[in-house]
Amino acid sequence: MNINNKSSNGMKPSRFFTAICLLATALAVGSCTQGEGMDGNVQNLPEGMYPLTFTATQGEPVASPQTRVSDYEDTDGSHKSKWTTDDRIKVVVSEGSNDMETICTLAENGNITNYNPQLYWKTTQTSKINAWYSNITGQATVTDNTVNLADQCSGLAYVLKAEEVTGVNYKSGSISLQFKHQLAKVRVKLVKGTYEGDLSNATVKINSQYTSCTVNNGVVTVGSTTGD
Repeated sequence: MNINNKSSNGMKPSRFFTAICLLATALAVGSCTQGEGMDGNVQNLPEGMYPLTFTATQGEPVASPQTRVSDYEDTDGSHKSKWTTDDRIKVVVSEGSNDMETICTLAENGNITNYNPQLYWKTTQTSKINAWYSNITGQATVTDNTVNLADQCSGLAYVLKAEEVTGVNYKSGSISLQFKHQLAKVRVKLVKGTYEGDLSNATVKINSQYTSCTVNNGVVTVGSTTGD
């Protein structure tokens, strides 16, 4: 979204800065299926023989910037986002007598560098996988918290949720978790006209928006109050 300030004499913009805000607009989350079930026989697997491994990827991009969680200006001048090393995601396995959960630490490319704890398949039954991320201060794997969206001068409040993966079992190999933003990202570019001051410390306000949301296991629910 561009806001252009031009003088009456038609001077061209000479300087600009960019501000980004996140708004509580929930995105639709689909589902994908990986792997197939066994022949229906229920049996326990030897403990520690079949570890669960994951990768954290972005979903199919529908617009730029894509699904990542730190912002930067690329060398080609475009604005992009990406994972940051040591970002953490919460992963929950359920159904098929494989109920368990872990916290995974990510590398910048989305590969898992640490599992706490490492998970292992318990049975041959199929299960489903859910995962989420939040960078809310001090708790990247928040399960239930209210996020203040009214002032993002010091940083953006990111919340991402992976598409639910179903029908996976110990034969599925490494499971790809495709994350999508749960808050809408809005870029506002202020373009300088005849103004002689410094725009680097300007404040951007977006009117009549929800100023908070609640996050529960990666699911965002908008608050009841609107404001700037």
